[in-house]
Amino acid sequence: MKLLSADTLSCISNDKSYQPSSNLSNFVFYVAEYEAMQEKIELLEELRMAESQLAAGAGVSNNDARAQVLARINAPK
Repeated sequence: MKLLSADTLSCISNDKSYQPSSNLSNFVFYVAEYEAMQEKIELLEELRMAESQLAAGAGVSNNDARAQVLARINAPK
């Protein structure tokens, strides 16, 4: 589990939907919700980057990608 910084906690506590509670399980829920949101943002950023790379012609065909992976797997160690 990640620990949240004071800045992050203040952002969460400024959210109108957040209801302060002394219950630790509620706090853990908010931490888990925050971490899930961060993972979604990272995934969306990676998708945006991939789309722009494909649009710029930087994509690799399935056959080329497969050949590259097989070459790495079969390379002598």
